[in-house]
This record gives sequence, structure tokens and C-alpha cells, in this order.
Amino acid sequence: MVRGSRTPLVALALVLATASCVGPFEQLEGQEFIPNYAANASKSGILVRDMYVVGPPAGERVGPGTALPVYMTVISQLGHDDRLVEVRAPGTFEGGEVNGGTMQVPPKGMAGGGPAPQARLTGLTRELRSGVYISVDLRFQRTGTIRVETPVLTPDDWRATLSPWPAAPAPPSPSPSPLPASPTPVAPTAPGGLTPTPTPS
Repeated sequence: MVRGSRTPLVALALVLATASCVGPFEQLEGQEFIPNYAANASKSGILVRDMYVVGPPAGERVGPGTALPVYMTVISQLGHDDRLVEVRAPGTFEGGEVNGGTMQVPPKGMAGGGPAPQARLTGLTRELRSGVYISVDLRFQRTGTIRVETPVLTPDDWRATLSPWPAAPAPPSPSPSPLPASPTPVAPTAPGGLTPTPTPS
């Protein structure tokens, strides 16, 4: 059962605020994460923390074709960088995309978090309500795929302050077509190729 009303990012913020001035991973190393609304998973030194999907308000459903935003924090214990290149939820959504195309995870560092979504799932295949879990696959360039059983949360409470998926840029306005040039008048030609001479009045 989901309890409490604090944002999942509070757990990370408390750890970072009390840590010494060292790298992001050293700040988190050995710390216990406070239980939160969101999902946690890990594989081969890549830790996914505080991951959730924002769905419809309580008591409502979204229909097929809907896209929903995904929020997460990714922590690396590795000595090399990695990159989130794909997000999918097979059987529930037809596709997905990472905000900005990919998300770089620095060595022994952190990526994601904050109010903007890190990814979104597109093309919902069936009706969906908040309060359920869906299987989401995160594919990293070097680490491979991590499956996360992810909760779908309502958009109220602290989630009301989150940013939506960025809107697509508006297409450029077409340039106005130039006006056609006026035709140059041509003097009439008399039979035989001679130009007629005006007759004085």
C-alpha cells in the first residue's frame, strides 16, 4: 500500500544535503534509501531509483493511444559512463522515447531526477488507471536492459508540480510566394515585319 505524501526525491535530497563535498556516488555509498512510492531496480552497477509513471486522476482511466511520462533517477557505480537509449513497456505501450533522445549517466555519478520527465511511453494498447504496476524495460548502451516493475501514480499531491513532456517545436511558417512580375508590353508588328508609324491627328 502506498503511504505518506513526500516526494521520492526527498530521500536523495536528504542524503546529498548531509554529505561532504565529494562525488555523487561517494555521497550515496552505504546509505539506505527511504521507502518511497516509486520503484527501484539495479543491474551490473547501474541503480534505478524512484521510478514511476504519472497516469490519470483517481477513479479515471486513459484510453488506447495515450502517452504517459516516466520519471526516474539513475545512479552509476561504474568507472565508465553509460547511456539510457530506449524505454519500452511491452504489452502495455507500443513504444517509448527518452527525453532528448538519450540520457547520459556519468561514471560514479547520477542522472535524471528533477521535475522534467526522463522518458515517456507512447501508444497505450488498452485502458489504464493509476494505482497499478506495469513492467518497463530500460535499455542502456553498455549495461543492457533493466526491467522495472513501475507504479502508475495519480497526477495530484507533490506530482502536481512536475513538468509535462516538452511540447514539439512549432513548424516554421512558410515564406510568402513572390508576386509574379508584370509582363512587358510589346509593340504590335505590321505585316512584313515593319512597325507601324503612328498617323498624326
